[in-house]
Amino acid sequence: MKLIEYMTKRNENEIIAAFTHMTVNELGGTIEHKSTYDSNGRTSKKIVIEYEVLQSPREHISHE
Repeated sequence: MKLIEYMTKRNENEIIAAFTHMTVNELGGTIEHKSTYDSNGRTSKKIVIEYEVLQSPREHISHE
């Protein structure tokens, strides 16, 4: 294993741990980790952070 690959992986894990800590403990939010791929063979990783979720009252719509 190359040193650069090891450092990159370690740093990635540390960064994800920091994001998770900040999201959950400081923002009171949630975090999702996703892997994506498409029909062209492109793959990626995504981190979705959700916080300050507010629910507005919905008006009732009549379908008469």
